[in-house]
Amino acid sequence: SNTASPAMGHRRRSLMSPRTRRAMLVALLCLAAVLPDARAIDGQSNKPSDEEAERVWNDPNCERTRGEEIGIDWDVVRSEFLEVPFPQTIGLIGGIVDRLQQPALLNREAILCPFGIIAVYFFFVKFLIERQDPNIALAKVYMSLLDGFASGIHPSLLDRADWLVKDSRIVSLRRAVLKRLRPPAEEPPRYPRIFVYSREAPEIQLLT
Repeated sequence: SNTASPAMGHRRRSLMSPRTRRAMLVALLCLAAVLPDARAIDGQSNKPSDEEAERVWNDPNCERTRGEEIGIDWDVVRSEFLEVPFPQTIGLIGGIVDRLQQPALLNREAILCPFGIIAVYFFFVKFLIERQDPNIALAKVYMSLLDGFASGIHPSLLDRADWLVKDSRIVSLRRAVLKRLRPPAEEPPRYPRIFVYSREAPEIQLLT
């Protein structure tokens, strides 16, 4: 389905319009100042809360959000990802991305379903760089957000969760974004090569 589930709230506006892109970019710049510090689930940096750790280990697929009305029903989102091939899910993805521009909702959902947020940002960035008219500037912003969440979770936990997004796929996507950010290497100028011999070479004698 290309439209968001009723559990997602309002339907998203046109993702392609420049006005929407600018609004998203401005909102993201504002979010940068209020986003919480990434909490490493591997326990090596900021220690996660007991609720965050418990959910990551015991509910990585976020099935406990089933039937959620205030926030996001991540169980429905994951089912869509598993049943509907990308990029046909971009309508659903875009609607969630729009909603996650609200700092309070983003903070809440980061506790309830960090893997879901990682998956949504992953496929959104993938769409931005692979569509017919790539938006690399916006992809760079969302790749930073994706890295901010993914870097706080051990790769083995990402691989264990059933969200289609493994650590290796995030690494590949990061490389793809970086590749598109680099300007194409200019081919060095070619000049005619002139050889000067002090005496006639045997090879030239054979040609004359």
